Amino acid sequence: MNLLKISLLTIFLTIGLRAYAEVNVLECEVLNSYPEISKPIGTYMILNNKIFFNGCDRRDTDGIKVIDLNNFKIKHVSDSWFYGVIGDHLIITAMDEQYRIGMYEMNSQNYQIKKFEFPKDRRPTSMYFEYQNLVGFASEPLGGLALYDFNKGIYDDSHIRVSGTPNDISHDKMHLLYTNNTKSFYIYNIQKKETVCSIDIDYYAVDESAFFITNEIVAYTANGRLILFNIKGKEIGEFYFDCSIPYKQDIWIFHDINKAIFSYRNEDDILCTYLIDTTSFRDWLDENNLLFRPTTAVLNDSRVRVRENPNLEAQHLGFLYEGDEVEVLDRSGIKVQIGEMNDWWYKIKRKSDGLEGWAYGPFLDLAEEQGAITAPVKEDSSAGRSER
Repeated sequence: MNLLKISLLTIFLTIGLRAYAEVNVLECEVLNSYPEISKPIGTYMILNNKIFFNGCDRRDTDGIKVIDLNNFKIKHVSDSWFYGVIGDHLIITAMDEQYRIGMYEMNSQNYQIKKFEFPKDRRPTSMYFEYQNLVGFASEPLGGLALYDFNKGIYDDSHIRVSGTPNDISHDKMHLLYTNNTKSFYIYNIQKKETVCSIDIDYYAVDESAFFITNEIVAYTANGRLILFNIKGKEIGEFYFDCSIPYKQDIWIFHDINKAIFSYRNEDDILCTYLIDTTSFRDWLDENNLLFRPTTAVLNDSRVRVRENPNLEAQHLGFLYEGDEVEVLDRSGIKVQIGEMNDWWYKIKRKSDGLEGWAYGPFLDLAEEQGAITAPVKEDSSAGRSER
């Protein structure tokens, strides 16, 4: 990996002024170009080794595009737009025979579409995610975030209370990233039901390009650069990707951190789209102990609960027993206090039968210690009970 560090005194941005003390310049490889796609817009998702995103092509055809990661070929699959994923289905907007716009599910494998029924009193507008069998989305006419239980047919807004539009939810479902009409974005602790911090970004345009890189890192893109923050709002670093593209308009880093989509304007002032290998960025995070390194563990107690998400209210999936060997795949964004214990939750997969979920740290003997993030957030001190 070729990593250069350059110092810039002042950069005059098109939408403001900011002094950058240090920018990490990372070399990366162009995997493929898509000159027919003028601009990827907003949401993207990787499902079944395919990249789904909204975009506009040279024929002025808006809609859902798919890049097959096996051959990097692109395909237009729908004139609709998608806003999120539930399971292996995309949630999209589409028109029926009477030209009425409604919400639909699209199968990510065969692209078949079926109606996605919402109650009439709230109209979903953007950003869908799953949280403990609930579907979260931005809604009208009330605005803000709504949570709907399709099994019970009722709204349940008791879990998350924010007055803004959701941008992303962390992989461990412990934090929500949202924006409002101000030039800021906010990090919300779902278990504490409170906003942890706000990050003022007057010099950036707040849009859907803010997202979680890991459970502990939030990223924001602006003017071809990527700025990282921890979940307490402290800036970690800033990055520029050198891949022989003249000017990066927008950047979408995928959740695996190995690839990104870049949008840029060429010499004719026409927007084009590129698929980029960002392994050098992942390597930088790993070298600076900002990534959790998967490992293994052995259970030191019996009847340890495995849960769907890292909290005591999450669905119980099964038990682990003393001596069980597990793969440790991920770690929660913060430590959580349960009784007298204060530790991380870990995402595990039992080797014997594939049972997968979250288990509480004190009952796992890890094969090796994992590096902590540079600037950890305040630990969760909520009361709890023994998670056995």
